[in-house]
Amino acid sequence: MPNPTPYIRGHGFAGGASDEAALLDGELRSAAAASVDVANAIRDIRRSDGHLANGLVTQATLAPDLIDGLAALAAAMAAEANEAADAAVDALADLPAALILAKASSDAMAAMADKIRDEGWPDYGSITEPPGPPVAGDDYGTI
Repeated sequence: MPNPTPYIRGHGFAGGASDEAALLDGELRSAAAASVDVANAIRDIRRSDGHLANGLVTQATLAPDLIDGLAALAAAMAAEANEAADAAVDALADLPAALILAKASSDAMAAMADKIRDEGWPDYGSITEPPGPPVAGDDYGTI
């Protein structure tokens, strides 16, 4: 809602002939001045978009019981957030060991991929025959 437009008198009645016309002009001047004062007062507290002007509502302008109520609401909201965070931490603490092993396995695979990327794929030569029986000390787990 835009700010109100002050009254602007459009006609003067006192053409010089009547005291009543002069009195009417005086009343209209007073009405116009009051209209300007009201429009200016509204502009002091309200913007042209209808919202309150910035800086009007501050902590100092709020009633103490309203401030106390807002503080209690903020404390209750913080307590709920802390409870939710605690529940999330508890849920994470109860993860199955399989997930922890999967993470470790994933990390090991990533390390192996990094090593192959950095050092290249090991050259085992061409294997045309299956290896013989295991020999003590041989590490067949790396192939």
